[in-house]
Amino acid sequence: MFNSKNSSTPQPTSAGALAENFLAENYSTDDYLADGYLAPESAQAIKSSSTYYEEAQALNIPVPPVAGEPNWGPLYSQTFDLTDPGTLDTRKKVLVHTGKQSWKRFLGNLLYGFVQYGSTSLLPITAGYLLDQLIIHGLSKALWLPTLYLLLNILVASTLYGFMQMITLITSERACFDDIDRTASRSVTNGHAISQEISSGDVVQTVETDAYNLAMFYESSAHTLSALLVALGVCWYMFAINIPMGLAVLLSIPLFSGISSLISKPLHKRIDARRTESGTLTTVANDAVMGLRILRGLGAESRYLARYEKQSERLRDTGIAMATLNSLSAVMRQASPAIVTAIILGIGSAEIYAGRLEPGQLVAFFGLTGIINTFMMRLSWLIIIGPKAWVSARKIAALNAVPRKLNDNADLEAPSEPYGELADPISGAQAPAGKLTALVCAEPDRSAQVAKRFARLDEHTPATLNGQPLTEMPLKWVRTNLLYSHGEAGLFAGTLREGLLGRKARAAKPLSPGELLAWNTLQNRLDDNQFKLQDQQRKDLDDKLLGALKAAACADVMGSLQLGLDGLITEKGRNLSGGQRQRVSLARALAQQSPNLILVEPTSALDANTENQVAEDLKAHRNGKTTIIATASPLVLHHTDHVIFLGPDGQVQDTGTHHELFQRNSAYRALTGRGNA
Repeated sequence: MFNSKNSSTPQPTSAGALAENFLAENYSTDDYLADGYLAPESAQAIKSSSTYYEEAQALNIPVPPVAGEPNWGPLYSQTFDLTDPGTLDTRKKVLVHTGKQSWKRFLGNLLYGFVQYGSTSLLPITAGYLLDQLIIHGLSKALWLPTLYLLLNILVASTLYGFMQMITLITSERACFDDIDRTASRSVTNGHAISQEISSGDVVQTVETDAYNLAMFYESSAHTLSALLVALGVCWYMFAINIPMGLAVLLSIPLFSGISSLISKPLHKRIDARRTESGTLTTVANDAVMGLRILRGLGAESRYLARYEKQSERLRDTGIAMATLNSLSAVMRQASPAIVTAIILGIGSAEIYAGRLEPGQLVAFFGLTGIINTFMMRLSWLIIIGPKAWVSARKIAALNAVPRKLNDNADLEAPSEPYGELADPISGAQAPAGKLTALVCAEPDRSAQVAKRFARLDEHTPATLNGQPLTEMPLKWVRTNLLYSHGEAGLFAGTLREGLLGRKARAAKPLSPGELLAWNTLQNRLDDNQFKLQDQQRKDLDDKLLGALKAAACADVMGSLQLGLDGLITEKGRNLSGGQRQRVSLARALAQQSPNLILVEPTSALDANTENQVAEDLKAHRNGKTTIIATASPLVLHHTDHVIFLGPDGQVQDTGTHHELFQRNSAYRALTGRGNA
């Protein structure tokens, strides 16, 4: 660490002392980079206004080159589906809605596929005609026109094929994004209710896999239908030239289609079974990721591994059961085109020998089997993706069908005053306005339940604010003016500033491909404490954020991140200790400056000295605002204005100040005696 103010030569400074100075009473953010919160090796290279690519250049880190973006890209990407996913609660509704959302893309793929397949089908016809003219006239002027036509056809067909690949990619990815965005939005906005009915693994599978399957089904349907239309035209052409060959092709299509459909029904059941087991395995894996430290601390890794292996075996067994039908489907996909080609060549050779077919026509017929084969392969793929989409639609509908636990009450009038007494009729608890109130109970779950009712985390809560039920207020107003935070609240990946801003944070602008590649390169090459994200957040609230950090005793957090508010917090805050994560989550709650703040065990992971300091600063920071803390820590209770003591049944047993209750209530004294001499 260094300080560029005091000397032209970098001077070593302890991170802890530097952090304390940084969070002093008259803290400011104007020059924190110069005060040493920037890693020495990157202090001169990284500028707040620079792009990731410029940062990589300044640090001499090579970034692979990227082609320029097409100007028409946004035309395909700026589409949004505003339909409430909660209305799509049956498989039929999901399929119909997705079809309505995809009809323009479906029609575009259908028309473009028809033109592309049609132009491709003209190639063998033109080549066959050219061969016949060569046999009849030899190398003469008669070949000029068919040769020119063939070359033009090749140019058009190849160009259309290239555009088709690009358009298919764009439309399919757009369709996938729409489905994933809608499904993910539902899982986030109704996450509390969904998590109680659907496992986390199933939710992940639904968002990632099921939405993709559904989008791919409609994309595949469009190409299959366009290939079918062209294939029927090819059959008509073959009938017009030679009836036996046309009849052979026409009969082969329903024959192989029927065989493929026989495979589809049992394959659908086995796909459903495998999808269920896959979701369960994902849940098991997620549980391990979330609680790996706990597993190691308890020595339960072997039990977890046994559980994972057992579920993995179940998934393997369902995969093996599905493999037979999958293999049959793959065989049909590969064999049917070969069989059709063999039939065409066999009949065509016999017809040439009999003098009823020209050599050029046989060449044309052989080439046209490619269109038939394309249709057969498209149909085989549709038969594979169809059952998956059927299962996926059911899974998506199940996720959407989970009812919301809270009514937004958007049509109700919001209260004019956010301050007032909070009351819970169930327990009899009453928290006065503008005071620091503690909920104390020998059973922490009881006090936590009261805190949740105060925050309206359940639609059936009878809690009131100023005598008005919380359920009769707009939910958005309640969330803005009554903030709930528990001691294990998670942190999100991003800058410290972004994490502290909470709901006030701005959505990050999407990066260009070049910037995204540079970001990925920097992230892989630099340490977490060196890597600086481009922070697009507002800076005018930095002083308030720093005040919240100070109140939550986060000086060591600022020191360890090195880049101050620009410091990088990794996924779930894994680069912070448990106590640091808890203090940062508390600072985030304080930074919102909510009129009513409800905290549950906010200091459970802190040592005694830090806990006492946090409690003291918390009271000063929240002066004049209503704050409710569910805790039994005497270090926190010592700084409260009012204490509500709950009995084992969750009912109010006594109220008063901490000192009063400690003197007169033996049960309270026995519970909170730690630290009271």
